[in-house]
Amino acid sequence: MNIKLFSLVKGDASVFAGSKKLISDCANAFSQESVKFSNFASPKRMCLAVSQALRSADCVVIAVQNQSYNSIKKMLFSALEIKTQQKEEVYVNLLPLAEKGKITNTALLNNSVFPVKSQIFPTDNFMSCGFSITSGSQSIIMLPLDSVKTAEIVFGSLYSYLSELAGVEESPDLYKLKRLRLAERLFTSLSKSKSTLAFAALNGVNLIEECTNMVDTENKTFKFVYDIESRASSQPVKDYIAACAQKTRIEAKCDYAVAVSSAFSGNDDSIFIYCAVADKNETTVTKIFADSEESAKDLVNIGVEYALKIAGNSVISKYEELHSKAAKAGNKLRRNITTITAFAIGGSAAICAILALLLGNQ
Repeated sequence: MNIKLFSLVKGDASVFAGSKKLISDCANAFSQESVKFSNFASPKRMCLAVSQALRSADCVVIAVQNQSYNSIKKMLFSALEIKTQQKEEVYVNLLPLAEKGKITNTALLNNSVFPVKSQIFPTDNFMSCGFSITSGSQSIIMLPLDSVKTAEIVFGSLYSYLSELAGVEESPDLYKLKRLRLAERLFTSLSKSKSTLAFAALNGVNLIEECTNMVDTENKTFKFVYDIESRASSQPVKDYIAACAQKTRIEAKCDYAVAVSSAFSGNDDSIFIYCAVADKNETTVTKIFADSEESAKDLVNIGVEYALKIAGNSVISKYEELHSKAAKAGNKLRRNITTITAFAIGGSAAICAILALLLGNQ
């Protein structure tokens, strides 16, 4: 399959290097030749390059920094004369946020408008969802560039979508590749923030070890705790998996910990699994249900992938938050120094003027 990658970024493009790598790694898993991003700062130049690429490419991927995503999305619709509509799935999920005043009505409409005939690639909160449009045998995919949202789309939708385009059904090898890429992302974010993470040796631990051993060759970043206390029959699974994650983090003396439960059946015959990610301040527990065609074994793969993704999101978000606070503190300090310096210079000039006046009168 012939895939072309384009990015539209204004400012420091290196900020989005990690997000673009997630996309290019995925594309290269299905491309006939090694593919790299063509980078643009001008929307018009990018659109011209995209139109030229469509003469030969089977699939064109356009990645846009999240701050400009909705405006560029509109521009693309206009340039390609694409009919649009509000996608009910996205609109319904965002409507409660608008009703609570967490997003504006404009944001609600902009984030839920897509081509009439398009496939949506949802993010976890349905903001800045990706999408694909198909004409004949060609596809155009648009994605946001964001440290968290890009990963949600790539691992939640893009691998599966490209495997369908390439005529390759999801296989154990593809699951392994996704887990490896997620482990690489998690390892990179932990190394950057100088943090460590422990895994509770529960369900799916063999799948986790398989990829973490390939990434953390010195066994300094990832740790495993194997002596796990069994769940009491009266203890809710959600509470148990949360406690496991925190106890694992404390015992291993790590900054973060992950635990994945076994698959359980509900009263309505649904199959579900719990994933927990813990740091020193909180534990986030997510319940994941299997689709009608997914087995308990499939759900273990999904649970492990989800746990690795959420752990990566957590580490990246906290690092960016600390980095942002440090940058703001640095900017404030520089402003204060500038103000003090300006005052000192101005004061010195005034003193000199007064001295000159006094001396001149003597």
